[in-house]
Amino acid sequence: NNPLTKVDAYTLVDGRLALSSADGDWDVALWAKNLTDEEYVVESFGDAFLGSWTLLFNTPRTYGITASFYWQ
Repeated sequence: NNPLTKVDAYTLVDGRLALSSADGDWDVALWAKNLTDEEYVVESFGDAFLGSWTLLFNTPRTYGITASFYWQ
């Protein structure tokens, strides 16, 4: 409850779009995390007496392609 480390509300938007084979042998997916590139503090620590604070921020927008092959 320290006002120096207060974080405002935020919304995260992630997405994934996948294409799979009819027999289920493979799939390919496009994905993204934090689509709106929201920035927020995930951890903070410091010394209130000295007035020194370190803030660690979230991961920025990330995206990629995942391909999977399933065999039996």
